[in-house]
Amino acid sequence: MIDLLFLLALPRMDFPNLPLVRASAGISLLAIVAAFVLLRMERLHTAGLIITALMYIAFTASGFAEGSVQMPNTAGFLVFIVIGGIIFGPRSTLMLTGISLLTTFGMLRAEQTGLISFDPALLTPLSAWSTFANYFALTGVALFVYRRGLDIALQQLHDSQEALEARNRELDDIRNSLEKSVHQRTNELEKQSGLLQ
Repeated sequence: MIDLLFLLALPRMDFPNLPLVRASAGISLLAIVAAFVLLRMERLHTAGLIITALMYIAFTASGFAEGSVQMPNTAGFLVFIVIGGIIFGPRSTLMLTGISLLTTFGMLRAEQTGLISFDPALLTPLSAWSTFANYFALTGVALFVYRRGLDIALQQLHDSQEALEARNRELDDIRNSLEKSVHQRTNELEKQSGLLQ
């Protein structure tokens, strides 16, 4: 997200295909805003589709644009797998892993055959760090949100279980009281029946 804002805001960046990169950054930013709006409307599945598709397109495009699987952006596929898996479940995690493996293998083959070329000047310590920092932040936030939701669901389940146990104790008390009353009444009726005979 921070990278997108830098790409849109800074007028003189030395980056290959800058107009194309800025256009894709703008489209990505709009898609993120649309996903956020969908999340606010509680359309989690649709927002998740937009987010994961956008991540896949961005990581694949940057891999081919930068010309290498050696660039840090390739590690973004891990974020794609984690976030997609959280949103869509375990089967999707396996599917997204397969897609990522095939895509990165395709990038490797394209680099080996000369279809794309690696420019080492693009890989500076700052660019590598900022890329990894974004991935750490995305993964951390995704896992935090997932774990927080899981903790809330577990707490609600625990509260429901405690309420059910309390209600069961009340019902047991009522049943025991009724049994005691029935037993007492039966004893009284037996005594009265004995007196009548």
